[in-house]
Amino acid sequence: MFELTTTMMKRSKFLIMLTLLGVSASFWQCGSSSSSTPNPQDEQLKKLTKTWYAKGLPVTFNSAPVTGYDGFTLTMTGTNGQNTFNYTAAGRPSGIKTPWNSAGTFTFGTGSNFSTLLTRDDNIVVTYSVSDTQLQMTFTYVGAGYTGRTSNVEGTWAFTFDLVP
Repeated sequence: MFELTTTMMKRSKFLIMLTLLGVSASFWQCGSSSSSTPNPQDEQLKKLTKTWYAKGLPVTFNSAPVTGYDGFTLTMTGTNGQNTFNYTAAGRPSGIKTPWNSAGTFTFGTGSNFSTLLTRDDNIVVTYSVSDTQLQMTFTYVGAGYTGRTSNVEGTWAFTFDLVP
């Protein structure tokens, strides 16, 4: 009888150890994943960092159409993990009002507003929406303007950009 109890205890210990080993192995596989969840700001930056073209798309000033922006491009560049990124504005119209400097920086809005608000380095807050193919920006500009006439630049501007030149 002693031999039978010892044999059963050995088998029980073996089964317990085997079960513990199996459970441990299953938890080991549940550890940190090699594919981490992407940072939402980095995903938004990825959508924005392109060259955007205004050609043939609406530009308005105080809700009235503005001409002269067919050659206007806005190129945005940035680095993942950073809150500030750069822009360059090329093809700005000459001889007419424009609220764009030739280059500058943007920062994302705070909190959940990063997906709808940007602040330019001249403290202009820009409301935006971006998809894989289109960028829309609206802002109220206060200042003298950057090229051409310096009057009548203050007001609400709306730009629609596309990826196709």
